[in-house]
Amino acid sequence: MKKDPRAMSSHAESNAVPASSERQYTITQFAEAAGTSTRRVRRMIQQGRLRTWITPSGETRIPEGELKRLERRRERQPVRLALAPIEATEIAKTRLVPLKRHEAAMVRLGLLESELTNLRDQHQDLAEREANLRCRVDTAEEEAVEATVRAVEAEAAIEELRAQVVESTLKAMEAQAELKRYRNQSWWQRIFG
Repeated sequence: MKKDPRAMSSHAESNAVPASSERQYTITQFAEAAGTSTRRVRRMIQQGRLRTWITPSGETRIPEGELKRLERRRERQPVRLALAPIEATEIAKTRLVPLKRHEAAMVRLGLLESELTNLRDQHQDLAEREANLRCRVDTAEEEAVEATVRAVEAEAAIEELRAQVVESTLKAMEAQAELKRYRNQSWWQRIFG
C-alpha cells in the first residue's frame, strides 16, 4: 500500500513546487553535497530538521536552500562538524563500534588484565613451590647418598668384625687343641716337655 505524500506533513514535507531557480537534490545527492550519509539525511527528514517536497512520481526532493542552511548551522557549531560521519574515507568504510561496546570492551579488558595478574601471581607462587620442592628433593637425594655411604661403611666394618671373629675362633680352637694335648700328656711329659 502506497502512502499518500500529503500524509507526510509531519516530516516538514510539502507538495508545493519550489521556485524553479532553486536546485533540487535527491536524498543521495544531498548526502554527498553535505558530506554525510544518506541514513543521517533520512533521519534529519524524519525529525523535521530538513524541508522536503514530494514529486508527482512520489520521490523526495530537498531544496538547495536546505544545504545552505545546514552549512551555516555547521559554521556556528564546528564541533558537531568534526563529529559528523564522513562516508567517503577508508576509515568510515570500516565498521564503527558504539561507545557502549567500547565501554564493555574496556570492562572486559580490565577483567582480563586482573585475571592475568592473578595468573601471573599463581605462576610465581607455583614456581617458588617448585623451587622449594626441588631443593627438598636435592637435600633428600644428598641425605640418601650419605646414608648409602654410611651403610657401605657399616657393612665393611661388619665384614671386618666377622673376619676378627673368625680369626678369634681359629685361635680359640688352636688354644683348645693345645690344652687338650697338654691334658693328655703324662706328668713327666708336662715337666720335661
